[in-house]
Amino acid sequence: MKGAIVYYGKWGHLRSVAEMIIKGLIEQDHEVALLEAGTRLPEEMEFMIVGAPTKLGKLPSEVVHFVKREIDDSWKGKPFAAFSTGDSKNVKKGEPQAAELINDLLLSKGLIPVVPPYKAGVTSMKGPLAEGVMAEAYRFGLHVGEELHGEGSGQVTER
Repeated sequence: MKGAIVYYGKWGHLRSVAEMIIKGLIEQDHEVALLEAGTRLPEEMEFMIVGAPTKLGKLPSEVVHFVKREIDDSWKGKPFAAFSTGDSKNVKKGEPQAAELINDLLLSKGLIPVVPPYKAGVTSMKGPLAEGVMAEAYRFGLHVGEELHGEGSGQVTER
């Protein structure tokens, strides 16, 4: 299947996590475009994974604007997954994270989640990522890829 990982982030954490998710998806033979939230989605996408940092328990407006601008009725019934970064202490406590908010937002647009949201921890706003996050992100990508049961070329494109 062809899909996109769309992310927003200031400090590079989200991109690093997205790149590890892509590795897992490629291993499952999916074709994946890596896109920042300000860009346009290619029309041929069959699934989407969206990621954002958790900002004081809220979703960044850039991601909300992306969803409002890019997700129309043609996306109803298509598969998606969500991921986020947030303070490791808050992730461990089970406090709400952006991944859950993305999940709810995409559900409200009629998309279908293939796996539960992935919540990566960071040690501080500017990083670094918590220990083990990159391996978890890779496993998340593998899990999403398995659930999609797709066959693609295993290529990554970046826009």
